[in-house]
Amino acid sequence: KDRLPFEKKIEFTPKSVPAIELWTKTEQITLDAGTEKAIRSFLKTLSDAYTKGDADKIAELQEFKVNEYSRALGGKEMSMSEMKKETKGYFSMLKSEKAKFTPIDTAGAKLQLVAENRLVLVTAKDGKAPLIAKSASGEYVVDIYLARINGKWVVAR
Repeated sequence: KDRLPFEKKIEFTPKSVPAIELWTKTEQITLDAGTEKAIRSFLKTLSDAYTKGDADKIAELQEFKVNEYSRALGGKEMSMSEMKKETKGYFSMLKSEKAKFTPIDTAGAKLQLVAENRLVLVTAKDGKAPLIAKSASGEYVVDIYLARINGKWVVAR
């Protein structure tokens, strides 16, 4: 009998691999003081966009994420105008629910390197998602994974 915990390695060759760009376009990250400062500045920009409902800015900040999901599912990339339209629809739905995002505690946010140091997982102090909008019917949660591509921070997941 196997005793827990255990690890079992199974090798296989998939028939196809999604055309994601996480492993080819993102940079390796080291969480030094300068990097943390840049991330917290980016989080402030992202937080402001969500709390103000700035759909255009959110679409711009999440362009890589949206298209990466599309690539992973075998779909086509969305144009920026399509992204902005979809994001405006999302905020229209939130407004109908009387839901508003609370600002990210950028100073207290926890930063953790994941995906072979290519992503930064951002969580609130309590380990929960850093962006939450509450309404009478529930919560809308936005998990945040950041990446750096050509020196620029983007929402990647």
